[in-house]
Amino acid sequence: MSTIRDREILILGATGTVGSLVAKELESIKEIVRLGSRSRPHYSETMEHFFVDVMTGEGLVDALAGIRKLFLITPDMDDQLGAELRIVEAAVKAGVEHIVKVSAFGAAREDYMLGRIHRSVEMAIESSGTTWTFLRPTAFMQNFSIYYLPSIQSVGVVRLPCGDTPVSFIDACDIATMVADALLNPTHVNRSYEMFGPEALSYSQAAQELSKSIGIEIRYEAISDAEYQSETGISSTHRILDLYRYYRSGHAMGEPFNMLAHKGRELRRLRDFAVFNREVFV
Repeated sequence: MSTIRDREILILGATGTVGSLVAKELESIKEIVRLGSRSRPHYSETMEHFFVDVMTGEGLVDALAGIRKLFLITPDMDDQLGAELRIVEAAVKAGVEHIVKVSAFGAAREDYMLGRIHRSVEMAIESSGTTWTFLRPTAFMQNFSIYYLPSIQSVGVVRLPCGDTPVSFIDACDIATMVADALLNPTHVNRSYEMFGPEALSYSQAAQELSKSIGIEIRYEAISDAEYQSETGISSTHRILDLYRYYRSGHAMGEPFNMLAHKGRELRRLRDFAVFNREVFV
């Protein structure tokens, strides 16, 4: 019997943090996938790539042709709700049978802006006739090595309006592992998972842990919403500020996700992330 399987999985956001990790996970076990993004990912010359612009929907129809399973993730953008609903509609029309979506922690409560956006998409998927899996992670550890990196490298400081309330940071590698499993393992069908990281740390404590593990001084400075808005000037500030207010309310910490039960290993801690990514910081 042939071991060649039909290409059936489309990974959107294939150049993004989670999408690229999912692609590498699936490639490592010889799963045949299709990548969707605006530019071809540099990490693979062999996986099939289709141009897809999730903001406009351009390229979606072609990329979804023949696909049975979809990994759905989009970046923070002005019309994230409209973009994701458009993707869901196109997926249903294309005959996609299962959608794995990265959502947001606490989305089911719908008590903050980003959570309401993601819950609206979840409900559209639930009523679409497809099966689904929703992963609802809290703050990514990779935020330190991507979004906060310029400030860390230039002045050794992370400045955010997050106060001192602990956050259960999670490694995007753990999210990607669960995404890959949810795309392949039927036990995750029609299930949602809150994905809190293994330890609740304030941003000050996180900066101290990174400093100790990496060997460079990193400090955290708590600033006001007004200071953050003035310093960043980005168009989606209102959503980010609302998210950070949600952090300060204590909702970004919770019971650690039981990775041991699902994959036979523990979640990665911040010190593990720091050691593994040390060369990014120095």
